[in-house]
Amino acid sequence: MKNKSVTFVVSIFLDVFRPELKKHYRNYEGSCSIEWTKNRIEFFRDWTLKSLHNQSFQDFRIFMLCSKGSKSLIDLYTWDANIKHCYDYGKASYEALDTDYVSITRLDSDDLLHRDALKTIQENLILSDKVETMFFADYFRWLFYHDCFVCVADPFKYPPEWSPSYTLIFPKAIYKDWENIRKHWFVLAQEIFNNSDVKILPSDMVCQVRIKESTHHKIWKQDPLQKVRLEEELQDANKFKRVIFSSSERVEILKKFGIFGGK
Repeated sequence: MKNKSVTFVVSIFLDVFRPELKKHYRNYEGSCSIEWTKNRIEFFRDWTLKSLHNQSFQDFRIFMLCSKGSKSLIDLYTWDANIKHCYDYGKASYEALDTDYVSITRLDSDDLLHRDALKTIQENLILSDKVETMFFADYFRWLFYHDCFVCVADPFKYPPEWSPSYTLIFPKAIYKDWENIRKHWFVLAQEIFNNSDVKILPSDMVCQVRIKESTHHKIWKQDPLQKVRLEEELQDANKFKRVIFSSSERVEILKKFGIFGGK
């Protein structure tokens, strides 16, 4: 790691089409309404961005992956200088980098990172000539409209098909070729888990947020269980996982994710 330069990027998925989900959901079309996009932008600015502003490690950039249809809406807001809106999946932004390695941390626009998440990634870099993969172990799920947290334990008991956050580290020889990033990045988490050496990082450093606006794509709207999905998830959590309703404990969790206090 000595004398090697690393650019750290948090890659935020907003309303861009997700090609990897096409493999998982046969009818996935990836279309988002203006209302959904507006709600998601506001949630990102109120919650997710705050968790990023309060990271203990601050030397990183934010690439927000957006559809071209949302540009007029995004342009209505004032954005931080380190947020780059990418309407080409980040192709031009990555090709413009000139660093030995790029570390890309995946995050949805309604999820949170622990204050020390990026610091933990930075401290665990190996920096080889191969693509390096990192996953955070167990994570929190915040059922926003139920105002409670679920502790999701042992998500790596079996190779996961999905994960709220993972990090890929690309050496220059690979990230300078956009097709190399595409074939590693826009895939299901299970494919990454099965096809690479994975380093598991500490628990409870990611908070996946469940909000009603998450069910925006047509595939979920066609699901007859969609209307009661959050309620069923809560029932399931009560049976099999630890659920936190205590207001004082909820506040302590959010403090760890940079909410309350700081900027």
